[in-house]
Amino acid sequence: MHNRIRKLKHDGVIKKFTIEVDPEKVDKGFGVYMLVSANLPLLKEKKKTQYDLAEEIKKAPFVESVHIVSGKTDLIAFIRVKNVREYDKAILNQLQKIDGIERTESLIVIH
Repeated sequence: MHNRIRKLKHDGVIKKFTIEVDPEKVDKGFGVYMLVSANLPLLKEKKKTQYDLAEEIKKAPFVESVHIVSGKTDLIAFIRVKNVREYDKAILNQLQKIDGIERTESLIVIH
């Protein structure tokens, strides 16, 4: 079995191994999907792309993932923090200060 897994990993079929942590046990039970609208003219002026913006957002320790999407929203970030107060600080003190973010909308995970 171990050789088969090693071969699948070598062939690129298995990309990574992961674990799933219970957010409640690590005091990160508040989950939010944050929809991000990019300021495309500003990004262009600064010679940045949406990919660069996504990478910058990913640097925040509370951001679990960022995806570039199509539609009215340019990016979606998934964020885990302790509570709404911590989320407020994260948004106002860090994320909304990133050049290229025009506006955000929060979708709070309830279940």
